[in-house]
Amino acid sequence: MSDEMTARDVANLAEKMVIGLPQTVMSLLLHLSLNGDDVVDADPAVAEHLNSVEAAVSYLGSQFQMEFETAAAPLSDDLSAAAQTLNATLLQIHGQLANEVSGAAADSTRTIATHVENTLAPQIATFLGALFTQVVTCERASAKLAQDVDSGALAQIDSLSRQIGFIAVNAAVEAARVGDAGRGFSVIAAEIKALSDKSRIAVEQMRQAVA
Repeated sequence: MSDEMTARDVANLAEKMVIGLPQTVMSLLLHLSLNGDDVVDADPAVAEHLNSVEAAVSYLGSQFQMEFETAAAPLSDDLSAAAQTLNATLLQIHGQLANEVSGAAADSTRTIATHVENTLAPQIATFLGALFTQVVTCERASAKLAQDVDSGALAQIDSLSRQIGFIAVNAAVEAARVGDAGRGFSVIAAEIKALSDKSRIAVEQMRQAVA
């Protein structure tokens, strides 16, 4: 990592790594629901989805803390705990998905979808909230802020991330069905993607507010 990266640069990278994961997992579950064991050979996107989750696990496991501390300061207790908790959940979900794809699954796709809704989505919201709170604290301490941060942008990040969970629970219902109902799942997955995009816009609005 370049020493020129700021805390906000690291935070934006971390946000990019994790914000779309609920959509990624739900999309993979859709493929599994509709195609069963043939999904691995039928859709190369499966490997890409698994790699995205694995990359996030690897990043949060070591690289994130190193980059943030190099750019800014040691992680706060809240941020450290949020990162560790999120990483543990991602590691568990990655293992569940790998088992599903290999046909050695002990959990159904609906069970994993519920895990995404009840655990992963809220933990992403908690992680991002703690992350950007510390970024603001670091910037204020180093006198980089010319004005107060728009707290509404931070609240929007948290709100949008939590909405991912509400949409995911609907997606879980659709995941349990096949055939024509799968099209409804696709619509829900698209809504999840739209929320991810809005979250990135919120981050950009916050960056502009402190420029």
